[in-house]
Amino acid sequence: MHYDHIPITHRRRLRWPHDKRIALIITVNLETWDLVKDTDRPYCAGGPAILPDVLPGNTADFPNFTWREYGQRVGVFRLFDRFDETNVRPSCTINAVTALRRRPMEEAAMTGKMMNAGLHPHVSGRAYRVRAPREFIRYAQSPPGVWFATREEIASWYLANHATHIPAAPGARP
Repeated sequence: MHYDHIPITHRRRLRWPHDKRIALIITVNLETWDLVKDTDRPYCAGGPAILPDVLPGNTADFPNFTWREYGQRVGVFRLFDRFDETNVRPSCTINAVTALRRRPMEEAAMTGKMMNAGLHPHVSGRAYRVRAPREFIRYAQSPPGVWFATREEIASWYLANHATHIPAAPGARP
């Protein structure tokens, strides 16, 4: 897809609902990883190893795997409780494996800003860390001008109110 570049200096001011200055998305990242891979090369399910010695992919690394699984089974629900407490609706991203395997499941200037705070439940959902998202949300709620929104709400607002930022495709009718 090709579209003409429109420099930010040539766009009209970006506005969010109720003249909020920042659109803030809290995103819970739900990810599923394989316990083993068919390889002798090092493999860490879902990111850096939590043990000093990385195991080959064809050997089950239970500490690393369960560290991340904990987030999906326990930590994510602690986060949901914090969101309920603070009256914030989070967005969610998932990796393809999760989609296939787990189906049930103060800054402002002249234009609007957007910030996405992504949370990995296997890290931020731990009992000793779950207070941090609550503190961040409370802090973000304290100044005026922050709109807590989902990705869908931001996309809908943007398309409904700032379609002129998106040039028409070549040959498209106005």
